[in-house]
Amino acid sequence: MISPPPSLDTQGLAVDLVAEPWRYPGPPAPAAGVLHGDRFEPMPHDVAPVALAPRLDAALRSARAPRLGGRHAVVAVGSNAAPGVLGAKLRRAGVDAVAPMVRGRVVDVAVGHSAHVSRAGYVAAAPYRAAGARTDVVVALLTDAQVGCLDATEPNYARLPVVAELDVPHDVASCSLYVSRRGVLASPRGGVLPVGPQRRLWAHLRARGALAAGLPVDERALAAALAADARRRAHVRSRLLRLDLVRDAGLTGAG
Repeated sequence: MISPPPSLDTQGLAVDLVAEPWRYPGPPAPAAGVLHGDRFEPMPHDVAPVALAPRLDAALRSARAPRLGGRHAVVAVGSNAAPGVLGAKLRRAGVDAVAPMVRGRVVDVAVGHSAHVSRAGYVAAAPYRAAGARTDVVVALLTDAQVGCLDATEPNYARLPVVAELDVPHDVASCSLYVSRRGVLASPRGGVLPVGPQRRLWAHLRARGALAAGLPVDERALAAALAADARRRAHVRSRLLRLDLVRDAGLTGAG
């Protein structure tokens, strides 16, 4: 009898960003593997790239899930790279929660922060154009239904085509990434703020005057206060704009 893949919890991959927004973006997929809802089946680290696709297909076949052919490559630069987050989104939507997750790279793209506060109280990652950059990413290989599910969870992002190099040599139906409709955080002089831990981000924004004086300093209390009050989230957004801390991602029509 074949044992089920190990749980996300036993691999240190479980995360609930609604309950713990300060943990954003959550632990990413540690290697190429297959998400099975609340479990993750990692591929052996010594598998050659040419052998990875057959191994993933075998895992999908065993799970009675659609094979690699025809799946869409969706680049993840934030919490969608975390099996715990992606699995929860798919399960909540009631769609098949079996999906390969592999490594990849995008060229001329770097990662910053979206210029808004999410409903959960964190500031999410967002890609932006950066000439010459080569950024390692996690790429989820999704069915049509899974892509539709993910689109519904990203109202502040537009999914746009992008060229990515995948560690699994296999043709995919399309390749895309989510670009923030709100722009990305930057300095008044124009440089985009690189993605970093929430604690460091909040300290930076507080020093810039983007947070109201009445908001808590503690990162957990701050996230809770913002999650509980849409007006406070909107106030942060308006301050970012007023302080000239927002830039366009430069990725409209990326690809």
